[in-house]
Amino acid sequence: MMKKLILLFVATLSILGAANAQKIKVESGDMKFIKGLAEISVVFEFPDDMKYGKMTQEEYIKKEKQKREAKKEGSGEIWEEKFIGDRDNFKAQFMNGLEKYAGDLYTAEDDPDYKYTMIVKTTFTEPGFNFGFRSKESAIDLEITFVETEKMDDAIAVMSVKKALGAAAPDKNMRVADAYFTAAYSLGKYLKKKFL
Repeated sequence: MMKKLILLFVATLSILGAANAQKIKVESGDMKFIKGLAEISVVFEFPDDMKYGKMTQEEYIKKEKQKREAKKEGSGEIWEEKFIGDRDNFKAQFMNGLEKYAGDLYTAEDDPDYKYTMIVKTTFTEPGFNFGFRSKESAIDLEITFVETEKMDDAIAVMSVKKALGAAAPDKNMRVADAYFTAAYSLGKYLKKKFL
């Protein structure tokens, strides 16, 4: 399984890396604080009102739970637990991509001891699909907010990552996780080239 994941990521990166990098933009603020920065904390947000396909994430979860509960009592709760649990893999793949491509910038998830924090908020997820004969790539949009860890509500700078694409793999978790890896790959290279 791990070999398949690695091969999938490599194949996706080779095709999409350059294109993804062009969809990163500093929306507001000043990134000069990051010059020579050695470490940064990373916090993830998956808000209920983010778009998930054509619905909000909240609407999608409600619909999928009801569909499963109608067939078998308790199956909707089991599905939701797995759906939320998949985020651990998304976070891991993002952190992995950032660590590999952001140069010497060391990252750790939710570390209150670091002076600066990067808030990675998912604003859109296209989970894609793969029916063998027909498939669609996953895609995500991210809003990246940089703050001082002790002043989480005061943005220093805000960046956007638009349409980071993942593979059209058979497994949904793998498809979306790949999009987080490619987003981090592009973001890491962008930060290294422009600011670090």
